[in-house]
Amino acid sequence: MNARASAILGAAVAVVATSAFCAIFLRPPSPLERLETFPAAVAAMLAEGDFDAVRERLSPQFTFNGLEREIALGVAARERASGRFFPAVAHVETVAFGDDRWNAVIYGVLIQGDPAVTRAPSTRAVRVEAVVERDGDSFRFVEARIP
Repeated sequence: MNARASAILGAAVAVVATSAFCAIFLRPPSPLERLETFPAAVAAMLAEGDFDAVRERLSPQFTFNGLEREIALGVAARERASGRFFPAVAHVETVAFGDDRWNAVIYGVLIQGDPAVTRAPSTRAVRVEAVVERDGDSFRFVEARIP
């Protein structure tokens, strides 16, 4: 192997090693891995109708305004099927009250009518108070309510 081929091979190995390092250590975190973006990621799952993914982000003891997890998901599924349930998050404020638990106040809107189909859907501003806990690399809702 001549000097030029060795230099090209060395440069290729360096590029591959740098790319692997960046892919492993410098990847941006998933929205589910950041407390600030976690509620918006779950709202997007609800808007898309991915209720199995939402179920994974809710504690087994989850309640929403006193409704148990499965009942609350059933109501959300029926409302979405009727075209009345497309949530969107505008802002999240959190306050820690334990090692891995936070009180979150989530400001957003409920869009009535599919925004991809309806030209000017009606909206309703909402404020949701929730308790969020760390679940491994992600988070999950323990309870939520609309005051």
